[in-house]
Amino acid sequence: MTTTPVPDAQIQDDPFAPSSRSIRYGAGIGLVLLFFAFALCLVLALSDAVEGDGRAGVLFNAGMWSLALSGLTGLGGVFVPQGQMTRAARAHTVKLQYALAVLGPVLVGLD
Repeated sequence: MTTTPVPDAQIQDDPFAPSSRSIRYGAGIGLVLLFFAFALCLVLALSDAVEGDGRAGVLFNAGMWSLALSGLTGLGGVFVPQGQMTRAARAHTVKLQYALAVLGPVLVGLD
């Protein structure tokens, strides 16, 4: 009796966990939502410029970098081949993408 080994990328430890394809869709949706987060950051920055001290601070720059890193992690979550990234690593990448996308407007709002 011989069995063929199954590659590690095809083994799912949790049968109820989302598939790699659905995680990719989540990353794609996060990239679309990133445009709305960017627009919110611009509105917050412009309202601060009109009503506040009129200059962008360190937190504005940190918020914009957070959005940029969110986009890069989202692109990685969508376009890295399935054989190169496990399902769990892709899920953590998408979670990081959403956390950075939420952190951007929060930092700009605190500025």
